[in-house]
Amino acid sequence: MRFPYLTRRSLKSYLEKGEMEQSLQRFGNRFEGNTTRKGYKARQELKKLKQQLLEKDTEESEKMDEDSRLIEQLRQTNEYQRSQISQLDKTLKQAMANQEDNRLSNDNQIRKLKETFGDLNHKLTNCLRTIESKNVELLNLQTALGQYHAEIEAKVWYLEILNIFPKFD
Repeated sequence: MRFPYLTRRSLKSYLEKGEMEQSLQRFGNRFEGNTTRKGYKARQELKKLKQQLLEKDTEESEKMDEDSRLIEQLRQTNEYQRSQISQLDKTLKQAMANQEDNRLSNDNQIRKLKETFGDLNHKLTNCLRTIESKNVELLNLQTALGQYHAEIEAKVWYLEILNIFPKFD
């Protein structure tokens, strides 16, 4: 008799078969002394029981073979899924590393832009101060020019008055 993978179920079944075979053997021995017709019937019954036992053994063996194939398929599927998970994990780690690199790059660019903005803002403030000082200077020049024109007009007017009234010598 073959000994396929021994599991609790198959071991129990095997023990039951062994007990059944012993019982059949005892049954066969008891009827050996009986009449031929009874002995013939008993042997036929014994053959029938043995055939049933063989069929049951074959069915269980086929079931175990099928279970073994199923277990192997599940093992292969499990290995494939583990490799897929491993690959996805590597991809995720790479994506996270790339994301961190991008974040650092963006932070660096933002920092540089803030520095540039600060520098430009400082230059703009200086330009506005320069413009304000130039505006004050221009206003002062315009005031001085206005005074100069006023003095010139006053001198021209004074000269005209002097020319109108000649000097008496």
